[in-house]
Amino acid sequence: GALFRSAEYQKNESDLVIIVTPRLVKPKRPGETFKTPLDVPVASNDVDFFLGGRQEITEADERRGRPKLYGHIIDPGMEVSHVSAK
Repeated sequence: GALFRSAEYQKNESDLVIIVTPRLVKPKRPGETFKTPLDVPVASNDVDFFLGGRQEITEADERRGRPKLYGHIIDPGMEVSHVSAK
């Protein structure tokens, strides 16, 4: 990026420092799988996506249950005739 395009870098007058923070983790048993950030989200339904603007929901949201539906409710069993026979 910008570091490698700079004039100081071109003249070898700059330093690059990389800082690493080590973290100790518990070892896994053979055959155990690791959890990744991709394991947590659940695909949203149409209500969450279009009305809530959420592409994914968390497992906690899924356990709590979906919010009540809101908006227009259309009864698919109703038959409405817009054209009448003469």
